[in-house]
Amino acid sequence: MKERGGNLNMCIKGYISEKNPLVKLMENPYAFEILNRDADFDVELIESDIESKYLLFKRKFDSFIGYVLIFCINKITGEKLRELYEIYKKYCGKYSHYNFREFDFIIITNNIAKETLEAVKEYNEKYAHRRPITIIVNKLEMIEEE
Repeated sequence: MKERGGNLNMCIKGYISEKNPLVKLMENPYAFEILNRDADFDVELIESDIESKYLLFKRKFDSFIGYVLIFCINKITGEKLRELYEIYKKYCGKYSHYNFREFDFIIITNNIAKETLEAVKEYNEKYAHRRPITIIVNKLEMIEEE
């Protein structure tokens, strides 16, 4: 999938098949290889919101502390991406005084528009000094919480 001279697949880190990724990640933060057992240690779930469909992990790697914010959303539109970004900014401010290099921003989705993927690519290029927005494609429709 090429758009405007760039490869949009570079924004996609991998593919999974899981009906309820949040529960799986709560049970095992190393599921889906989002976190690395060899590099990330002392991983702790510090916030979760099943209704809003996200988890926030604190991790230690080397002598540093970092955070991993993971959203699980069935369909990502440009508007939804902006909403998720506002949540991401809020947590960056709360936990790292807006040091975006300490935060991983990961979205698990099974439906992302090409325009939205293009926006992620542009963000990652514009803010290359920050951790990139990472997309993980879920091949299964995720369970919608009531």
